[in-house]
Amino acid sequence: MLQIFHLGSPLEKASLLREFDPQTTTWLVSELRSKFEIQRQILKRQPYFEDTSVLRASELWRSIFRRAKPDWKVISKDFFQSWLKDELKKMNLHLSTNADVVLLRFMDHLSPILTHPEGPDRLRDWLLENPESAQRWGSWFAMSERIYSRLQELQVLPASWLAGSLQGLLKISDYWQRSIIVDLSSQLSRSEADLFLQLARDVDISILEPSPVWRDDFQFLLSGYDILRQQGPKPKVLAAASNPTQAANSGCELHCLTGILAEVKLCTEKIRQWLEQGHEASRLAVIAPEIEEYWPLLESYFQEEGIPVAKDRVTRLQTLPSVAKWLAQLRIFSGKVQFADLELSYYEQNEADRIRFEKFYALFSQLISAEDLARHQAIQQAYAAKFALNDELSRDEFIGFALRFWPENGESSWLEVLLRDLLHSSLDTVRLCLGSWLFYLEQLCAKREVRLQPGVSDGVQFLNLNSTESLHFSHFFYLGLSESQLKEKYLGLLKAGEVLRIVQDLGFYLDHPEMSSKEFDLAWAYENKQPTVVYSFAASNLKGGIESASNFWMKRSQGRKLLATLPTATRWNSIEQSDLLTTLPSVRNLSPQFLSLQKTFLDRDSGQVSSGKILNRESLQGELKLSISGIEDYLKCPFIFAAKRIFKLKDEATVDLEADGRSLGILEHALLEALCSEPRKFDWTESQIESILEIIRKEKEINFFDANVWLSLRQKYTKRAVRFLEFESEWKKLYPATHVLAREQEVAFFVEPESGEINRAKGIRFSGKIDRVDSNGDQQLVVIDYKSSTSSLKALKSWIENNQLQLLFYSLALDSQVVDKFTAAEVVGAFYYDLKKRDRNKGIRLKTADGKLFSLEGGGRNLVTDEQKQELYQQLKQKIAAVIQAILGGSFPAEPKDKKNCADCEWRNLCRAPHLK
Repeated sequence: MLQIFHLGSPLEKASLLREFDPQTTTWLVSELRSKFEIQRQILKRQPYFEDTSVLRASELWRSIFRRAKPDWKVISKDFFQSWLKDELKKMNLHLSTNADVVLLRFMDHLSPILTHPEGPDRLRDWLLENPESAQRWGSWFAMSERIYSRLQELQVLPASWLAGSLQGLLKISDYWQRSIIVDLSSQLSRSEADLFLQLARDVDISILEPSPVWRDDFQFLLSGYDILRQQGPKPKVLAAASNPTQAANSGCELHCLTGILAEVKLCTEKIRQWLEQGHEASRLAVIAPEIEEYWPLLESYFQEEGIPVAKDRVTRLQTLPSVAKWLAQLRIFSGKVQFADLELSYYEQNEADRIRFEKFYALFSQLISAEDLARHQAIQQAYAAKFALNDELSRDEFIGFALRFWPENGESSWLEVLLRDLLHSSLDTVRLCLGSWLFYLEQLCAKREVRLQPGVSDGVQFLNLNSTESLHFSHFFYLGLSESQLKEKYLGLLKAGEVLRIVQDLGFYLDHPEMSSKEFDLAWAYENKQPTVVYSFAASNLKGGIESASNFWMKRSQGRKLLATLPTATRWNSIEQSDLLTTLPSVRNLSPQFLSLQKTFLDRDSGQVSSGKILNRESLQGELKLSISGIEDYLKCPFIFAAKRIFKLKDEATVDLEADGRSLGILEHALLEALCSEPRKFDWTESQIESILEIIRKEKEINFFDANVWLSLRQKYTKRAVRFLEFESEWKKLYPATHVLAREQEVAFFVEPESGEINRAKGIRFSGKIDRVDSNGDQQLVVIDYKSSTSSLKALKSWIENNQLQLLFYSLALDSQVVDKFTAAEVVGAFYYDLKKRDRNKGIRLKTADGKLFSLEGGGRNLVTDEQKQELYQQLKQKIAAVIQAILGGSFPAEPKDKKNCADCEWRNLCRAPHLK
């Protein structure tokens, strides 16, 4: 027998709840919180209850389905999506990568039609009459039919489709005999209404229909009740209930806040006030459309205030280190390689086998496929794929594969939870590709929660909006009443007009794109005439986007003059504004010494005090090794020098679509070294040069993101090498006495810190590499420094001033007789060799040169006497000595010579220069 009760507010069902007999009747609810609340009410009257006394609708349909179709299997939505991905691949329809998401959403929307015995045929006929709809999503419906037929063959069904599939049963009461009180509010679907009509023929069914005065605003959402009223008896109206504390919402407050953070601060303020007024924490509720979106902020503020909360501290399984490493290993060994997974997995290995992280990052930060692991032989061998993503496995085979990589120190209880979920809601009769099984496992880990810390049983409650029918709270604070948070995003293929036409033409009620159950739940809870309730919305979200108030908030604010609310200071604000060294030691239980050190760091980073000395002279003196490029780094910015030479940091160039200049420089210098070997050969063929380039690339371990990039670069540098050889051949004809005495010549010597004098045994050790040294055979030398371009280099007279020291320094080293190979020779020239323009005239020309290595004509400002050269050397030594003294002083301030260079500096993310804050 069917009986319908009209409810003007959620409170009116209290009389039915008092008369509810849990021994013979089942109270049916839509969500878990309401189930717990009804069970709590029962336990007040009796010490126990049966499992079937209170059920969610999904549990009822699952129970009936198992009895009616014991051979069928109910699968989870996540497994269904994994299986769907596999089926679409087998269809070979060349769909987009997210086709499974689109089709799953579409089938969920059409499930009342797909699962109805006559639904697909009727919709197919409807599409013939509506060609525009058939053109837009008719092919998706055809795919849906194929997928549903496949599900029927396998005898499986997603849990969310159970109600629709039960409509085909001849007599549903054969599988359920208990009386039911249906308390589903806005969650009653048309399919469920049909099932209750069938059950009512043999079972007592009581329907609690929400019937507020504004019901017509949600007519489509509540359409399931219409067919019940059409075929059932006249509804009964329960006696109007009143709130024993207050008969109206006179305590209702509405607040508009500037942002979500201000909204949380106001919530904290109100809860603290209610507690100070003597109200019990367990009778206070904080409610939001999705409370988890607010919880990170709420938890921090409430913890600082010392307010007890009933919400457990939980985390997703995928955030646990051992589970994250496990998933990373599985993805890599299945051939699905990503840098984050590779990093997480690789740095769990033996520390002795690891490569330096900077090198690791440079090689693998940009990955496309498992083939890119070949950039490093050891890593390629360590992660040789065991399976491919397209290999098909049964469920048990996948579990066996996955268990091989479970970490030894992993918590076994977490693994048990995952395996139980995987076995419970998947199939052992199908074979899926490894990628689909892995996707399913990732979904399980992303959704399964583990409790880190239990909440306080009598603390403040935190609820989602669909749980607002609880009857025992005295004070409510509603967060997030903006339109975007209350409107459920609709991403389906059907338009609102099509949904309405399907309702009118076929009688199937699908979810309406513009109807939101959250808005109904909010308005329905308002009818409880709650004594003290606060409604708030934030005018901007966490990203700074503008938000609009919901219809509910706007209706309640009509006639009120509302300004943006400014919340008062919280305890967190008080701590932030307090003195660091006097308040925090007691508040945070931190030592004064630790806080004093932190204050020093903050003052230094903000530029209020200088950074001071990083290291003392004694610690630097014994192990300091320098190069002229290091001196230039210090002069450019002392922090750059410290990062490279003191902290030993490296900024390796990443393997990316574009080749980096550093690697190309190494490649070109090595090529020129090979081409300049004596006796000189100027008729290298392009194929010979390409062979040299290949050898160099492998020896120097220079990797490229794409093989085509390397082929293009190889061709480019081959052409440049040919032009270089042509220029060298002409130079040799002009100066036949010249020959290459040294290529990539390594040098090492010492520099006295006080004077900058170069010697063989005393002072700071210097080392470096000279690109090339030419000689005429008469102990006259020319030092050459290769440059891809010389356009940014200054004239000779500005070298010292602009810290352009390298070429002059190597000339000084050779003239100081500290390099064995050149002890009896004199440097008569030092030139920058512009490889692009094939020019080697910019540099120093000594007037006493014999003209066998270069021309003295047209030397201009580059032509110097021996006295002028010695004067340049003296200036260089003084500058180097000053830098060495500063380095030994241990001071490396972040003070660049030119702040314009900071924009492109590779160390800017580490730098503490005040102007970068």
